[in-house]
Amino acid sequence: MFKTALLLSILSAAYQQGCLARDCDTATSNASSEFVLHQQSLISLQLKLITLQENLFLAGKTLKDAEETRRKQIAGFEKIGSRYFYIESHLKRNWWGASDVCRQKDGFLAAPRSSEELSAIKLKLTSGQNYWVGISDLGDNVTYVSQATGQPAFLMWATWEPSRVFGNKDEDCVELMAQRNYFMNDIKCNTRSHFICELSD
Repeated sequence: MFKTALLLSILSAAYQQGCLARDCDTATSNASSEFVLHQQSLISLQLKLITLQENLFLAGKTLKDAEETRRKQIAGFEKIGSRYFYIESHLKRNWWGASDVCRQKDGFLAAPRSSEELSAIKLKLTSGQNYWVGISDLGDNVTYVSQATGQPAFLMWATWEPSRVFGNKDEDCVELMAQRNYFMNDIKCNTRSHFICELSD
């Protein structure tokens, strides 16, 4: 806006000075005024175009930066169904340590949301290894909630689970148990195990 006003002011002053120097008559002055107005309109349009091009450039850069951030974020994650998961089959951590690793990756310990999603995840797991998921009843020792959402979690227990119901009240965290076809099992949170992370939606 400042550049536009400055250019228009310079153009108008140049016209007035030139006209006075030539002792312009009325007809010539009117014609010159129309010319100046056209020139002013052209300059205004050119400045708007420059501003639009600058805005488009900035928007493109912002989008590129966002795509780069997302690309880095999902490095090591793979798309399973409609969401991204990271399956750690080498390191072992207790439930809190596994949660910390997932948070460092800008994610959470994974909480499958349906039997279909759980079945798809199972196909990616290394046989014979148990995996932490982001489900626990640490809040009230009654309700199993998703770490990512804080809401009651989808549950698909192995037979006779959760054993907390049968008196093992210190088993507050949930794993996918290899010996039980990767159905869910509650176990002590300080157990060291492999784990699965999910990216936030």
